[in-house]
Amino acid sequence: MWNEPTPEQLAKLPKLYETEKVPLKDKPVYIHFFIGGCDWFIAEYDGEDLFFGYATLGDDTFGGVGIHLIQRAKADQGPTRHRGRL
Repeated sequence: MWNEPTPEQLAKLPKLYETEKVPLKDKPVYIHFFIGGCDWFIAEYDGEDLFFGYATLGDDTFGGVGIHLIQRAKADQGPTRHRGRL
């Protein structure tokens, strides 16, 4: 991963569901991951592996993704990601 977050940055993220009542259009983004043409805009974190945020991967969507999947993502192949409600 090109811009791996520090433990201090991760500690500042809201926990999963902490901003659940904030409309998606108003949800703040705390971390931006980028690899090739893929972007993940992170709004929440479970404290272990799972993020919730907005992804632009060809079919832009809100959903969850594990940091281990972002770390393994390569610009020449699409990353695997969790879709649906966390």
